Amino acid sequence: TCALPILQVCTAVGIMLPVQTIFQLAAGISIPIPALITKVFIFVLLAVFAVFFDYRLTQQTKFVEELG
Repeated sequence: TCALPILQVCTAVGIMLPVQTIFQLAAGISIPIPALITKVFIFVLLAVFAVFFDYRLTQQTKFVEELG
């Protein structure tokens, strides 16, 4: 469906955020907790929207297929 690529990107970013954080901390780069929470929250929010739109599109597609 249409929202699936967005969900896949959010999943990939969700996997990469902890890895990136580990490498940044190992390199001595400090990450403020509010900045980390903001990054995670944005991608969680995008994933929720992707799931919502995927669900709605699936429901509408089923309805149109039933009519035709």
